[in-house]
Amino acid sequence: SLSTDMECYDDIYKNAASDISVIVDFVNCDSHPKDWIGIYRASDNPSKLGNPLAWVWAACGSTDCGDDMTYSGYVDKYGTVEFDFSSLPYGEYRAHLIKHLYPFPEYQAEASSDVFYVKKICEYRRE
Repeated sequence: SLSTDMECYDDIYKNAASDISVIVDFVNCDSHPKDWIGIYRASDNPSKLGNPLAWVWAACGSTDCGDDMTYSGYVDKYGTVEFDFSSLPYGEYRAHLIKHLYPFPEYQAEASSDVFYVKKICEYRRE
């Protein structure tokens, strides 16, 4: 399973600090060092995904894990990764967990987050 820390990210967060990120929490059963998490447009088909807008290895939270990628031991089944959302244009997105078994060009999502938004201004509801 995947979830993001917020449903909407807007210019208030972009201008507030450079370290505001889309935080994705995940559970990756039967994990492998080459499983990864990508950000895609919400309209993309989770069964036939192409190149992501952004991605990181689930094992280390980066696109460069160094020696971690050759490690054959235990890989965490639970974790958190971060994405800089300031490079994403306004729109609707999902994070997808991609298992190492699915080859390019048609990756398949093993798990997906709910839709999250990047907007000029997010509308927040008071409860």
